[in-house]
Amino acid sequence: MADHMLYAEYLTPAKERGSRGRWIWWVLACSLLAGALYLVVQVVLLPRLRITRIILEGDLPASSEVILERAGLDVGHPILFTVRTEEIRRRLEAWPVVAHVEVEKVFPGTLRISLASRTPLVYLLVDRDGVLVPAVCDEEGVVFLAGKQVPAVDLPVLSGVRFSKFMVGARVPEAVRAFLKDVDELRKTSPRTLGLISEFRLVARGEYLFDIQVFFRGYRVPVRFEGHLTEEKVHYALMILDVLSEEGLLEGMSEVDFRGGRITYTKRSGV
Repeated sequence: MADHMLYAEYLTPAKERGSRGRWIWWVLACSLLAGALYLVVQVVLLPRLRITRIILEGDLPASSEVILERAGLDVGHPILFTVRTEEIRRRLEAWPVVAHVEVEKVFPGTLRISLASRTPLVYLLVDRDGVLVPAVCDEEGVVFLAGKQVPAVDLPVLSGVRFSKFMVGARVPEAVRAFLKDVDELRKTSPRTLGLISEFRLVARGEYLFDIQVFFRGYRVPVRFEGHLTEEKVHYALMILDVLSEEGLLEGMSEVDFRGGRITYTKRSGV
């Protein structure tokens, strides 16, 4: 019995030593395997996982060189770790002319970038130190082109907009954005109707309220509205202007007023 106990006490440390030895060999093997995998990734895989092709899609009026510079990219970048699609998207969407960006990695070495440019809705004439500067904005009220960059497009003019600080990338005041949504809806539902309008002029009635003077092509006398601009209002105003013109009554008017559910007019001074 005593011999059996001595034998058990002798065996127990040996088992523990064997277990510790196997554990050390297991850790060492895992470390060697991890090191080998790291070398394979660094030496074999990463040099192959580089951008060899960049596909640019969309209607952005800019050269590929300008777009890639804005994105901070060039062919040959490692694609696996250093190219972060979300960062590229943020960089490009910070560009005022860009409305929306999608960036996608296509392995093994392609990066696809889809860009949608902002669509001009109206021209703006902005007073900058006594000089009228032309600009364009979209339905969200973002000014994305100004000065010599403004394209020659047949758009209505929006005047009377005031900016606290005018620059490319600025947005029109919030009160004006709801009106731009009306103009955009008119463009979508009846572009021919919008094409009859040459200018919208905002006339302030307080800090956040304004009336809208609408100038129609072929008529010198503007029409004043309040509230939302709708296709029905525009067609009704045109019908009234046609009647007044046929009756020879427009010559002495400076404005036709449709506010308050009534039609009134203002005579020109000296008439």
